[in-house]
Amino acid sequence: MTIDQFIFECEEASNEQTLFNLLHNEVKSLGFDYCVFSLLTNHPDLNLPTSRGLFVSSMSSWVQELNQGQFDDVDPFRSHCFYGHGVLTLSALKTSDQLSAAQIKFIQSTESRGFHDRVTVALKGAAGAVASVDLGRDLKGRPPTRQTLHKLNALCQHFYLAYCQLKSSAKAFAYMTLTGKEREVLEWSAKGFTKAEIGVQLHISSHTVDYHSRKLARKLGARNITAAAVNALNRGLIHVSY
Repeated sequence: MTIDQFIFECEEASNEQTLFNLLHNEVKSLGFDYCVFSLLTNHPDLNLPTSRGLFVSSMSSWVQELNQGQFDDVDPFRSHCFYGHGVLTLSALKTSDQLSAAQIKFIQSTESRGFHDRVTVALKGAAGAVASVDLGRDLKGRPPTRQTLHKLNALCQHFYLAYCQLKSSAKAFAYMTLTGKEREVLEWSAKGFTKAEIGVQLHISSHTVDYHSRKLARKLGARNITAAAVNALNRGLIHVSY
């Protein structure tokens, strides 16, 4: 999948799990078995708390311990997320002369326990929020090329952007209120009624239905009343019985 296709699919994703599955499939095609998405700090703009291992493709015992924060003090990848940008690879760390003895031991431990060729992508959000995507392999392979790293960074950065947009939309919907008449217009529209037919059901003119329809489309960020009704159903703002 090209980056453009990935961006399109992310924009079309209706929930976070679908979005993460898109990312996992792409990084898997680039040779990575493990994919772990974490919120390393609170995200106040989204009203989300810190969440290690928010989405995980597969759970080895080492990944589980990593998510529990047992290595935070010596994990150079985690430090990179707070103080660096973009991608950090295991191969780059191995050539560093600034690692402590504890960090070197940590790196050796990760490989001995079957988490090879780790790559971490630092993700920076609003108000100082920090997140990460950790990638790894079951078996040691060739270090990823520069081109692969650029693609991994682009994939993860856009995944995070799409995730924040999705959660932001969910937050907006959570606080959205509909008037009784707006809810009725949406419910009849969800049943497939035309504007003229909705007017008959609600004893209002088609012009009034059109006014409510345009207002609802703007409020729900939809192209038309049909799309607005679908959005409202998906968000639990209306309930329709047939």
